[in-house]
Amino acid sequence: LSLGLIVPYISAIFEINHMVTNFYFLDIENYNSDQIILYLTIILITLFFLKTLLSIFTRWLISLFAYRQYAILQTKLMSAYQKMNYQDYIQRPSSEYIRNIRELCGECMTNIDANLRVLREFIIFLSIIIFLGVVNFEILLFIILATLPIFLVYEKILKPINIKLGKIKILSLKQIYKSIDAGIKGLKEVRVLTKQNFFLEKISYFANEVYKTQRTSVLISDSPRYVFEFFIVSFSLCVFFYLNTKSSDFKMYLPSLGIFLLATLRLLPTLASITTNLSRIGYGQFAVEKVYEDLEKYSNYSENFFENKELQDRDFESLEMKSVSFTYKNSNQEVFNNINFNLKKNECIGIIGESGSGKTTFVDVMLGLLQPSKGKIHLNNIQQTNFSSSLIRKIAYLPQEPIILDEKIKTNISLDTKENLINQNKIEEALKRSNLKEFVKNLPNKEDTYIGEGGVRLSGGQNKRLALARSFYHGKNIIIMDEATSSLDIETENYIADQIKELKGRVTIIIISHHNNILKYCDKVYKIQNKKIELFNNKI
Repeated sequence: LSLGLIVPYISAIFEINHMVTNFYFLDIENYNSDQIILYLTIILITLFFLKTLLSIFTRWLISLFAYRQYAILQTKLMSAYQKMNYQDYIQRPSSEYIRNIRELCGECMTNIDANLRVLREFIIFLSIIIFLGVVNFEILLFIILATLPIFLVYEKILKPINIKLGKIKILSLKQIYKSIDAGIKGLKEVRVLTKQNFFLEKISYFANEVYKTQRTSVLISDSPRYVFEFFIVSFSLCVFFYLNTKSSDFKMYLPSLGIFLLATLRLLPTLASITTNLSRIGYGQFAVEKVYEDLEKYSNYSENFFENKELQDRDFESLEMKSVSFTYKNSNQEVFNNINFNLKKNECIGIIGESGSGKTTFVDVMLGLLQPSKGKIHLNNIQQTNFSSSLIRKIAYLPQEPIILDEKIKTNISLDTKENLINQNKIEEALKRSNLKEFVKNLPNKEDTYIGEGGVRLSGGQNKRLALARSFYHGKNIIIMDEATSSLDIETENYIADQIKELKGRVTIIIISHHNNILKYCDKVYKIQNKKIELFNNKI
């Protein structure tokens, strides 16, 4: 509409009366030139003001939608990874999951934003094209001839380059995250060996790869506006020069040339935005494909996680493995071959074996996290074909490095984000049973004290006790301790041993350890070796 008013506006200024009469539908013949200019000026300013407000509003809506989808996508991807088949999960480094949720979801948000911008600009572009086609088809043809070759160059030649650059960036980010993860976790060892440069050089190399891809991509993405501007302005000047030299009444062309100039000025940012955002879409294509692939593969994954109604309300009674064999994916080497094992309620058993013999894998198979290649697992005399949440809800798992959050002590114990869901009585009881009550009592903020990432404000023994307090809080009746006492001082190890003695006969306990001090309270000790599990001794 604003472009449509340009012809009568210019006509009125230059007093081109026959051009004014061509726009009879505006009913401006009865007004003098000054009145027409005044009214059209007011109308044009109002229209452009409204257009400005609409542009700001639509841009805000696009950003609002894109960032909202970013938040939703991060949550969905995290949820998908939590549902993954455990064997698939352990095949990939943790840094890859972090990269995907942080970086790749960000690329997807950029892609969503770019697609919506293309849609918006295409609607504007189409409107201007239709208007020019109605007012002056020759002008439209000139603009198409001036811009189409440039657009094709970007779409057919430069866009594939941008797609390739996007893939290189994502793969480089994967290596950066892996190096950061390893370098931070192994800081003590790296510093003692004075090998900081090993990780610095890797990060520097791949960061430089990201820099080079970004540098080239930005050049491809940001240049269309200036290239279009150069060609259209050059083309326009050539047209003006031609008309001025060939026509005796150049003034007659001014309204059409005014439309041409304003249309091209409006088309310049539109065409540049479309081309730029198409380049951004290509640059982020690999990231979108990776996220979509993971969401499609794992979001609805449920075959390895189900609620067994027969077991839902029953206490744990027994677990039995019959002729179970297990082999990891992409491996021909069996970890277990035809093993048999039986666990009864309230038993305390120990599992020993050489490093790499498969102790942790055995526990994962027993829990159903890893599916046996052959054989059967019976829970309470009911055969299990899938991972049962009914069993998992009864288990507390204490690994060598328990999860310790940079949160309050009570949040670490309850793993509840909402204060009203935390049972204070259960917190105090858990702290008492884990021998942390006096320690917490002497802290300035008691159980509301933040303990730092990885429990840096606690000792190694206190971290283990905190994990034990978590199992007490949640009232688990099966406790699995996977090398949970390694690297502990004698005092803390003795305390854990006393806790095992106290819990023995009240809950089912499985201990993976090499320490006789911990294993001495076990009813039975099994040894894993040569792909078998065998009763080693009734007591060590």
